Amino acid sequence: MNYADSETIRRIIKRREELNLSQLMLAKRLGFTSRTTVSRIENMSLLLNVKSLGKWAEALDTSVGYLLHEEDNQQQPKKQVQFGNSLQRQITTKIVELLAEMKPNDQQIMLDLAESIVRNRKKYVASKKSGSDLD
Repeated sequence: MNYADSETIRRIIKRREELNLSQLMLAKRLGFTSRTTVSRIENMSLLLNVKSLGKWAEALDTSVGYLLHEEDNQQQPKKQVQFGNSLQRQITTKIVELLAEMKPNDQQIMLDLAESIVRNRKKYVASKKSGSDLD
């Protein structure tokens, strides 16, 4: 069953923009190869498949209830990223685009690796501040 509701579409666009996602980035999260489907749905020239609402909600870090305006409280992302400069934004955007192309298992491996790097960097900085060496 296909679905068209201007409030649902408005909430999709609003949520995508709150997450600083381009149409292409959202499309990749949804498993599309280009932004065309997202653009056409946002412009209401293509109807949204009701069966895919769960996938859209997940990609937008929200609930189906929020998209269907059954609830007003959208789920916020776990952490809002604050960018210090445009280079950080460019790097983050590129990383997100690359991750979107990976399989979920590979995404988890990359997340684990990134967390490990951050933990080790924090240990290294702490050891330099205390004057000790990490060997």
